[in-house]
Amino acid sequence: MSPPLTRRLSHGDSASLRCTGSRQRPVNWLRSASATATRAYLGEERAYFDAWMDHTRVLQGRLFEEIKGRYRDADASVPQPFGGYLYYFRKLQGESMARYYRCRHLTATALEVDPNTEQLLLDPNAMANGAPIAFGAVAPSPDQRYLAYSVIAAAGSGLFIQDLATGLVRPVPPPGAPFDGSVAWAADSHTLFFATTTTQHSNRLYRYRLGEALAQLAFEEHDNRFNLHCSRSRSGRWLILRCASKTSSETWVLDARAPERPFACLLPRQQQHKGVVDHGRWGAAWHWFDHTSAGGAPLNVRHAPDHGSLPSREQWQWLAAPEDDVAIEGMDLNHHAVVLSLRKQGRPSLEIHRQGAAPVPIQVPDDVYLLGVHAPLAFESPAMLLVHESLATPRQVRWLDLATGEHRLIKQMEVLGNFASERYTTLRLQATSPDGTGVPISLVLRKDHATRRPLRVLLTGYGAYGVTQEPAFSYSRLSLIDRGFAVAIAHVRGGGLLGEPWHAAGKGEHKQNSIDDFIACAHYLLDQGWTTPEGLAIRGESAGGLLIGATLNQRPGLCKVAVAHQPFVDPLTAMLDPSLPLTTTEYGEWGDPREPHAHAWIKAYSPYENVAAQAYPALLVTAGFQDPVVPYWQPAKWVAKLRASKTDSNPLLFYLDLQGTHGAGPGRYERIRRDALEYAFIFHAMGLAKSLLGDRPQPALPAPDEL
Repeated sequence: MSPPLTRRLSHGDSASLRCTGSRQRPVNWLRSASATATRAYLGEERAYFDAWMDHTRVLQGRLFEEIKGRYRDADASVPQPFGGYLYYFRKLQGESMARYYRCRHLTATALEVDPNTEQLLLDPNAMANGAPIAFGAVAPSPDQRYLAYSVIAAAGSGLFIQDLATGLVRPVPPPGAPFDGSVAWAADSHTLFFATTTTQHSNRLYRYRLGEALAQLAFEEHDNRFNLHCSRSRSGRWLILRCASKTSSETWVLDARAPERPFACLLPRQQQHKGVVDHGRWGAAWHWFDHTSAGGAPLNVRHAPDHGSLPSREQWQWLAAPEDDVAIEGMDLNHHAVVLSLRKQGRPSLEIHRQGAAPVPIQVPDDVYLLGVHAPLAFESPAMLLVHESLATPRQVRWLDLATGEHRLIKQMEVLGNFASERYTTLRLQATSPDGTGVPISLVLRKDHATRRPLRVLLTGYGAYGVTQEPAFSYSRLSLIDRGFAVAIAHVRGGGLLGEPWHAAGKGEHKQNSIDDFIACAHYLLDQGWTTPEGLAIRGESAGGLLIGATLNQRPGLCKVAVAHQPFVDPLTAMLDPSLPLTTTEYGEWGDPREPHAHAWIKAYSPYENVAAQAYPALLVTAGFQDPVVPYWQPAKWVAKLRASKTDSNPLLFYLDLQGTHGAGPGRYERIRRDALEYAFIFHAMGLAKSLLGDRPQPALPAPDEL
């Protein structure tokens, strides 16, 4: 089947839309989802996708069953204690989503489920009735009588309160704007706080008392660069309202025992000053804690006494400041200690801090791994739960004794089949970007494949918002690794692996650094003989899709195949349109293109703006028709422009999920299906599909001089 027609995409159209800033874009009519031309074009793309991928349907099915077969179909999460109960999720045989349960917590030092007191709270499989569903928050009241939960579902979205004694469910009267999904209970178990959104900007906080007809406005944020988020402090004594933009924050607090009162400002907003506040114990006294940064400096932790009145600026003292090559990523409070999450030269670790004692470090022997606090347990508990995993080690949940720093395994993810961690090896590599910056790479492969270089390699990246793409274990990736692939993560600037300076060096006017870093990582793998251009696949999602799109424009011959899931590929149009979610709140990340210098730097790297008449590798692009974060028309118009411009005959496929939002979907099977689709495309584009279907040995990748 021929590619979809592109004639209607190459010139202006009467259905064209104008973006803010008077930018006329010939394919912006794709934003009109109900327009005849839009539906026709999207239909052509879907028909082309189906025809091309029809050759892989058997392979997709085999991959799906293979990946699904590694999971224990019925499994349960580690229970979380709260108020005399254990709360946990359990997935039953054949169901896509896990149910939510609770039971009585019989032993303070154990987390064993008591089947005699088990109570089913929520069953998303039944609630969804075959349609997509997602939960924003699930929050029991302090007295355990009620369960508040927010849901997004075709059958009915909103905020609901379930009486756990009677099973009766009542909706919270909507205040006229969508809920943002967060819920915070006051200490009386009859008052709760929630926020509403405008184009995904949380700007109003409401107070609702059970039984009342309407919720009352408790707080309003007028600066649309800031989002609200209300939560209960770890001590349970305070409600904490954080107003945050990408560059600054402000903290308001309210005594949880007096929810009728107004919030008071604890830390006023200052430009280039951000913090996350909590309340807990330091020694024998109540204290405030602030995980804070100013002027782009590394994050620190400070504390101030709670003597019944809010502390003055002079009362704050430093608890911990980062050393060279150490970033403080988070803090978790407990009655007995403060646990800090650190990253030393990109490797995670924990430290237990107690008043009057030296910090106790918690480390693991791996070289490439994830380590963090899984759950802080009850505030009075002598322990916390930590999580450890790596690209080769399935997730472990461990019991951390806060007095000694010793930790023991209480649960490990099980991988069915013939999996064994010792068959795999992980490596920490380092590329060099054009400006001389060292860029870490995490890599995993089978030990017995290490001598077969060059290998086929899947290189992934993200590089935005200070988010670290963790080297976590994946059930799905084994289907690549066991077939001779190595999988690598490029920890480019813009992410958070090396702290806030690493993030700052890859955002705004420095965004090209992220792209240069990713290209440098690919060249390192090529130059060091790990792979060849014919054996390299690259992948990114959302902001990582921007990374992929820019890389393809700037280095189109770098790889054989690329995958971009829900890619943010038209940042200039998006950032000029304040009606879109990724606009006013995102200026701190991308820049405000109404300013000439920001307009210039965004346009310089924008994937859509820089599509050229050149050869591109095989490319799979996906989008969600219901995606509010990266609207479907962004990747659709990028594909349209690529199709009209590229000079090669390599496959360019666009898959639009009509039910899809942002991400891979809430259910396990939906995620597995997407992985099977992606891997089948990669195998087919690399010419491996027939050998895999025929169970013949996978052909070796030719040496560079044979290509």
